Amino acid sequence: MGKVKKWFKNMSVKGTFVVYVLGFLLLAAGLSLVTLRYCDNVSKHILYKYEDQNSGLILDGTLRIYVNRQEPEKSFTVRDRFLYRLSQTCMFLSVPFWFFLCTLTAGLLFYKNKLKKPFQLLNDASEKIAKQELDFSIEYEREDELGRLCRSFEHMRASLEENYRDMWRRVEERKQLNAAFSHDLRTPLTVLRGYGDFLMKYLPEEELDREKLTSVVATMGSHIKRLERYTDTMNSVQRLEEITPVYEWISIETLKDKVIDTVSMLAENKATDFCWKFESGQELNIDVEIVLQVFENILANSVRFADRRIWIRAEWTEGEFRLTVEDDGTGFTPDGLRRAQEPFYSSNHETENHSGMGLYICRIMVQKLGGSLSVANTSQGGASVCAAFACKIRDLS
Repeated sequence: MGKVKKWFKNMSVKGTFVVYVLGFLLLAAGLSLVTLRYCDNVSKHILYKYEDQNSGLILDGTLRIYVNRQEPEKSFTVRDRFLYRLSQTCMFLSVPFWFFLCTLTAGLLFYKNKLKKPFQLLNDASEKIAKQELDFSIEYEREDELGRLCRSFEHMRASLEENYRDMWRRVEERKQLNAAFSHDLRTPLTVLRGYGDFLMKYLPEEELDREKLTSVVATMGSHIKRLERYTDTMNSVQRLEEITPVYEWISIETLKDKVIDTVSMLAENKATDFCWKFESGQELNIDVEIVLQVFENILANSVRFADRRIWIRAEWTEGEFRLTVEDDGTGFTPDGLRRAQEPFYSSNHETENHSGMGLYICRIMVQKLGGSLSVANTSQGGASVCAAFACKIRDLS
């Protein structure tokens, strides 16, 4: 019985409608037949009571023919006349009445059992989406057309929620980026303004010797270059938002060769160890350009802080392609572990010739591929950065 009930619940809307209509039409036909027989029996019973008083009454099976001019109802009592006329009226009206009532009941039950709940769910969901309230879910587990429609609506809601959160995340990141950019611009602008006032004050009076003037100009030039780097970095971050991942199948061997080529260009003065936990003949479906750009940024950081050696590990874990770069440097400070992926962060910002945007850019690009970036310190005290890319893998062997 439970399987039949489940099958009926998962029946298509059209099929369910046909079952309801046919079922209630059969019910209407049965009720009409019962009503007609009952009313006919009532009429017969009344006529039989007055058979002796109506000599002109000829009984021919179930058909009654009156041959005299006297109508049999004239001899009926008031009660029998009422019942006789009522039974005749019911016989005339019972068929359209039962078919109308059963058709109406079929429509109401069809709406209540098949349409009401999904319509209510979709209506409530539409109102919440219109109010930008996306923290809900649509649960309707039937396998009919309305069940598929509810699941499609739930998928749309989830996509809207993800896009909405991504939009707010981007807005918050942009606010954070602008705040960091404004903060870091303050120092070179203050220096340039101070030296500018200094030159305006002493240069006209020729109170500056050539050595001091050269030093001031050199300092101003370095801060101007710093502003140029910030501007270039902001332009690069702006272009990141316009990047659309392009997935393609690439063999592990080809990807490994590209990584080795990158290492040979960026880490030629460091000893490197490779660990590739893949079998031959495997392929990844991934955006190779984004992967290599992320790897270049991570490796550049590692080369800058490594003492003598760098370790590179590639593996497939839990549906992700993971590239890990470790070095034998001093590692991240506690503050660095918390803020290394923030824009314009550097533990030695004033001395290093970089903008502090490398890991921040890596994080944005990794997220483009549905992955994540993590930083940690190794057991030997060096830095470890892992880029995890969500992708597919297949074995061609």
